[in-house]
Amino acid sequence: MIYPLVTNLDQIHQLVSKRHDDFAIMKYLLLRHEDLDDAELDGIVQTLTNRVAAAIDCTQCANCCRNLDVYLTPADVKTLAAGTDRTYEYFANVTLANKDDL
Repeated sequence: MIYPLVTNLDQIHQLVSKRHDDFAIMKYLLLRHEDLDDAELDGIVQTLTNRVAAAIDCTQCANCCRNLDVYLTPADVKTLAAGTDRTYEYFANVTLANKDDL
């Protein structure tokens, strides 16, 4: 079943609550799937992530950045700084997971 993309945080919280059991079952099945190695699992997650990311315009919503821990690489920080009126150092100080990357 394909669900429409939802970016409203209240709706997302409601949907997560309704589907809690589904997520628990999926987690259980993934943990029990002994022949699924880490690279295969990463591939599955990446495929799903790519589909969602392709459908989202971050300039319209930005809920991820406001509500989740978003980890950026130094290359991400350079791109972000280039597209805004902020400096690399500004974003690096508030976003880089590893400050040693500066």
